[in-house]
Amino acid sequence: MLVVGPVGMPCSGKGEFGEVARDMGFEVIKFGSIVKEEAQRRGIDRGALTLSYTGDLLRREIGPDWVARRIVEKMRAKASEGAELFFLEGMRTPSEVALIEKEFPSLVVVGLVASKMARFSRARSRGRWDDPASDEELEKKDKIEASWGVEAAIDEADYLLENEGSLEDFRKDARSLLESLVGGGC
Repeated sequence: MLVVGPVGMPCSGKGEFGEVARDMGFEVIKFGSIVKEEAQRRGIDRGALTLSYTGDLLRREIGPDWVARRIVEKMRAKASEGAELFFLEGMRTPSEVALIEKEFPSLVVVGLVASKMARFSRARSRGRWDDPASDEELEKKDKIEASWGVEAAIDEADYLLENEGSLEDFRKDARSLLESLVGGGC
């Protein structure tokens, strides 16, 4: 079994990395989907900062690794169905990394590194509902996620993947890294 989990600040390329992984046969499980489900269950409105605020609220209310516990449940279910390649899109905290690594020692953490300017440019061009609409919103999301320890998780990553160039270059680099990991290069 191979588990790959990128960590990175908002708009650093986690979703694009996940698409590359999906194309390669990985079972992609999104942390954001778990938070979104809980926000909907609680009747919290959708908005650019909703997932960040909901994630922050629930990390304080339930615990810093509550999303990871739900991810582990989903992974166990998928593994019982025969899945062997997992891509965990959206780990944010060192405690999430630790919990998943305890349950799945094959976890490989990939830190995604991109400048604030590159991240905001991406957010404006892709137009997802949950993307920050202004530099100020990106700054708010950054502060929330930094308070969870995202930067520490990036610093402790097994690999770093820079995302400053074109989307095509990033996808190529992501595919190359995943191919090396699947081929036993980890």
